[in-house]
Amino acid sequence: MKVGLNNMDKIDNSSEIFNKDDLSSLSSSLGADKTAFVKTENINFSIDFKDMCAMNSCGKYNTNWMCPPGVGKIEDGIARIKQYNEGMIIQTITQLEDSFDFEGMQDAATRHDKVFRDVIQEIKSQYKTLKIMALSVGGCSLCDRCSYLDNLPCIQPERALSSVEAYGIDVNNLLTVSGLKYNNGVSTVSYVGLILF
Repeated sequence: MKVGLNNMDKIDNSSEIFNKDDLSSLSSSLGADKTAFVKTENINFSIDFKDMCAMNSCGKYNTNWMCPPGVGKIEDGIARIKQYNEGMIIQTITQLEDSFDFEGMQDAATRHDKVFRDVIQEIKSQYKTLKIMALSVGGCSLCDRCSYLDNLPCIQPERALSSVEAYGIDVNNLLTVSGLKYNNGVSTVSYVGLILF
């Protein structure tokens, strides 16, 4: 089931002017391999992702505040995203030894997280009044044990990141509509983050 656009109020970033070329250069200088932009109206959403998350293939379901069900209803997440006009996609691409190089995949995920967080921090530093929302890959892993498991509030809400899938975004389609590739070659792994403006 696809969720259609609605007429919710948009986030007003009109007072903050940003240049896409500058943001792309910034992203590249901080280690991103590819950067692209997408209008939120072109993002494909599906509430079916909540069922895929519930299958718990990644082992994060019901373990932290940034994954379902802790992150909230997927429909509410989709509505939040639609308050923004545009998104910047940050992609990192890492060459692996082979398609079974799980250690390389973990190292690539760690590198992606650092690059993505550095980009977020620099954007916040340079564009102080710009309202953004950031989504990355996989579930949040900032804390060794998430406070969700103890029924306590998130202890790092300003740094915690949810995944694009937890908000109902079809990553493959997101990359396609933005002109990026999901698969970037034999024995590579590509990770994606999305910063909404």
